Amino acid sequence: MPCANAAIANPASPADSVRALLQRPDLADTARVNLGLQLVRALDDENAPPAERKTLLLNNLRLAKRIGFVGGELEIYNNLGALANQTSNVPEAQQYYNLAVRRSRQTGERRYLAETLQGLAGAALEQQDLPRAARLFEESVAAAEPLTSYYRGQTLEIALAGLMTVYVQLNRMPEARRIFRRLLTQSRRRHDRLAEFLTLARWGNGLRERAPDSAATYLVQADSVAATLAVPYYQAYAAMSLMETRQRLQQWPQTLALARRAAALARQSRTPDYEAEALNGMADALRHLGQPAAAFDTLQKAHVLYDSIWSQQKRDELARQQVAFGVEAQAAKLQNLEQQRRLTALRADQTAARNRWLSGALAALAVLLTVGGAFYFRLRRTSAALAQSEAQARTAENQAVAANATKDQLMSIIGHDLRGPVASFQQLTPVLQELVPAGPHAADAHRLLASLAAGARHLGELLDNLLRWARTEDGQTVPHPAHLPLAEVVGGVTALLQPVALAKRLTLNVQLAPPDLYLSADPDLLTTVLRNLIGNALKFTPEGGAISVAVGLITPPDSAPRVRFAVTDTGLGIAPARLERLLLAGTSDSTWGTAGELGTGLGLPLSARFVHLMGGTLVLRSTLGHGTTAEFSLPAEAKPSPSEAPNR
Repeated sequence: MPCANAAIANPASPADSVRALLQRPDLADTARVNLGLQLVRALDDENAPPAERKTLLLNNLRLAKRIGFVGGELEIYNNLGALANQTSNVPEAQQYYNLAVRRSRQTGERRYLAETLQGLAGAALEQQDLPRAARLFEESVAAAEPLTSYYRGQTLEIALAGLMTVYVQLNRMPEARRIFRRLLTQSRRRHDRLAEFLTLARWGNGLRERAPDSAATYLVQADSVAATLAVPYYQAYAAMSLMETRQRLQQWPQTLALARRAAALARQSRTPDYEAEALNGMADALRHLGQPAAAFDTLQKAHVLYDSIWSQQKRDELARQQVAFGVEAQAAKLQNLEQQRRLTALRADQTAARNRWLSGALAALAVLLTVGGAFYFRLRRTSAALAQSEAQARTAENQAVAANATKDQLMSIIGHDLRGPVASFQQLTPVLQELVPAGPHAADAHRLLASLAAGARHLGELLDNLLRWARTEDGQTVPHPAHLPLAEVVGGVTALLQPVALAKRLTLNVQLAPPDLYLSADPDLLTTVLRNLIGNALKFTPEGGAISVAVGLITPPDSAPRVRFAVTDTGLGIAPARLERLLLAGTSDSTWGTAGELGTGLGLPLSARFVHLMGGTLVLRSTLGHGTTAEFSLPAEAKPSPSEAPNR
């Protein structure tokens, strides 16, 4: 039985099993959409990158729309919204959930509306808009109540649990208590221990601020139920919740015992964030119990763990950039060595030519000595001038080498010493927003942190553009063309920027290319160009304006077909004098956007260079006060055969 043994030794993952089913040629389109959603859930369980899951969802969305599968379309919108919430992209999450609500109302399909409203309520909670979150959870409960038991089940319980939590935060305690009793009764009637545990834990944690004694009573019950589940993750959560309540009651021996148990369970369940919080509680208890040295050591362990949690992703990204930059630095050094070799050879040729000239001149001098000694002194002056010119050339060469070394050092600083802290800054600001306590100044703190986050994004964009520009100037940016489906490329970029348009109340009209239109281009360069051009249009168009993105096939006279890209806005426009220099290499012309956005000044020159590398020319047309059009075209290609199509 070798085949059976091989199958046992190498079991397929759930995602691989779904992929195998999707390869069946006789698969119906509706089943293909449902299997695609199943694949996304399997990839979520395997912690696949969000970008991979989003690409699968967008592909599924196109298929569901084409075949008129409304239920699949709504479920995909909800998945896209949940994915955006996972990545803290609240505007994009709201966009997808609103599309789902609109589509549900258009079609009368109500099965997924409760789930959609829950997603919008979660986004409102992210923005600390508690009244709106309560209203959306109430609508979610109302939408879930009439559903059949098959669809109602967990959807209704999640909506009720969310509504209970928001009511507690709004101090609407009688309403919150009624929901708590309803959920607890339902879970005990079904003998659902997990639902009972979650209900008790949520209620106890909600009471901690205003009634810690009552909170401790319910959390003790939750801890007891968690023990019957025999799942370390739930046991760690229960112990940590009870620890924080004992900490608030200043019951330090109980706090210390619970902290130690929570830390051990967190290690067992591999949840380092819980372990770090448990260590913090342990340090606080040790300090109050008169053990400052042990408290300090424990607090240091907690800080080390927090640092590893917050910076792991930053370190991975920085390591990737360092590897990439190291390769480019080696290439730049080789290029500099080749330039030095050529300069040395040129200097040797110049020296040989000078020696030949001097030899001829001396021979002629021997013949002309009879004419007089005046020419001899003139020759001496010429030789001195040549020696001085050679010294000046050698100095210029040394200065060029030093300048190259300085530039390499500067790029290293940008790529490593600056990019790392900026990446850390970008990742820290969302964490700080989560740490702002509720209170009268919470809104001001969130506004300040939002401003800091915008500054971090701008600085990161500036550094990235500087690195790209330096690589392009050194000839290190080499296009790697691939067969690209235009609809996917343009759709991906515009979907990324749609939340920006919504935030500025702009209309982003996208005329997507036909699904069978392909071109051969570098995907990274092309997406960078489109992102820069559409981003500029959004930046310089005032509220209420419109941006249109058009992609289509053109056939110039006596030329092969090309794909034309045009981004047109109804914004401020550009003065003729400024328009002439915007695309020039070596210029940096940055102005403020209509909402106070600050650009880097490198986006347009960089886009022009990238378009040139891909075989096109970027053209700007603008009238001051009447908007701008950025346009370029690239060679079109026939749709690749299945064997040639890239894996995505």
